[in-house]
Amino acid sequence: MFIFVFIYNVPEEFKRPAIRDITECLKNGKYNPTIGQALPLEQIAEAHDILDKRIVKGNIILTII
Repeated sequence: MFIFVFIYNVPEEFKRPAIRDITECLKNGKYNPTIGQALPLEQIAEAHDILDKRIVKGNIILTII
């Protein structure tokens, strides 16, 4: 079972190895996140509502392009 790591909470000395390991898992197909919905960054409040209300199964991706 893979447990996702929030990199911004990891102490600095563990950050690079964590990023490396997560990247390897993604490259090798060992971790396939479930994407529930993609929204533009301007709809971040709606994204929070969707998560709070558990409307979608999976993660919400915010696009910044």
